[in-house]
Amino acid sequence: MNVVTLLCLLQNVMSIYTWSLDDVCDADDIECQNPEISNPGEIIYGQCYRHAALRRLLKVSFLTCLKECMKTSTCSSVSYRRSWKMCDMNGNVNSEVELVHEHGCFSSNISSWSKKLVGKCATHRCAEGYKCVSKRDRISCEIAYCIRRPNVANALLHEPFGLSRDLGHGMMYKCGNGFKLSGKPFAVCRNNGIWKFLFTCGGRLRKMLVHVGKNSETSNMEVCGQFIGPAVNGQVIVTLCNTLPEGHIVKLTSINDEPTFFHLTEVEVYGV
Repeated sequence: MNVVTLLCLLQNVMSIYTWSLDDVCDADDIECQNPEISNPGEIIYGQCYRHAALRRLLKVSFLTCLKECMKTSTCSSVSYRRSWKMCDMNGNVNSEVELVHEHGCFSSNISSWSKKLVGKCATHRCAEGYKCVSKRDRISCEIAYCIRRPNVANALLHEPFGLSRDLGHGMMYKCGNGFKLSGKPFAVCRNNGIWKFLFTCGGRLRKMLVHVGKNSETSNMEVCGQFIGPAVNGQVIVTLCNTLPEGHIVKLTSINDEPTFFHLTEVEVYGV
C-alpha cells in the first residue's frame, strides 16, 4: 500500500465519526444544542438498522432518542432519520437484522455516550420488555415493548422502515405468493407485551384424505380417496370411492407437514 492510499483511507474513517451538534440537532432545539455532556459519542452516517427496533418514536430529537434508548432494557444503539425526526431504539443485532445504506439516516451505539443524560435511570436494571421511568426522584420499570418477534405463518412484514415492537402499536403484513389473507393485516403488541394477530394467511388446498365410516374414529374408517393439489380458484374436486365403503360419516383430513387451512366453499356427499 503506498502513502497516498493510506492517507485517503484515514480521511474516510475520520469522515465517518467527525461531527458537531449542528449535524444532528435542529436549530430551534435548545436542549439538543446544549446537552449536559462534555464528550459526545460516535455517529456513523448513511447507515441504519432495520428489523432491530424495540421501540420507534416519531417527532423526537436525536438527544431524546439517545435518552430513551438508555432507559430501555436491552437497547444497544439508535438509528435516527433526521428529516422524519424518527428514532429507532435497537436491540441486539442478529441474522434477521439488516444494516442498510440510507441517505439522511445515521446510527450510534449508546455505549459511546455518557449515561449522565438519564440521571438516576443510568443504573436501572429493568427486565427485557421494560423501560426505566423516573418520578419524584424515584425510578421504576414499566412495560414498553413485546419481547419476541411476531411469527405469522406464510406472512411477510410490510413496513417501509422495518419491524418495531412498541407497546400498543401494530405492524402491517402481507401474505406470501399463493396465500390468501383473512382478516386485517396487522400484528399488534398488546399492553401485556404479547402479540395479537388480526389475520391469517391460508394456502391453496392440498394433501387431503377422504375417509368414510360409521363413526368419527379415523382408525375405524375406510379411505375413500385423496386429493394432492394444489387446488385453483373455483375448482370442483370430485372424489370417487372405488371400494364403496359403508357408513354415514365422511371425514376430510389434512396431511400437510405444517398447519394449513382448507378454505372449502361447499362439500356435497352422495351415496347409494
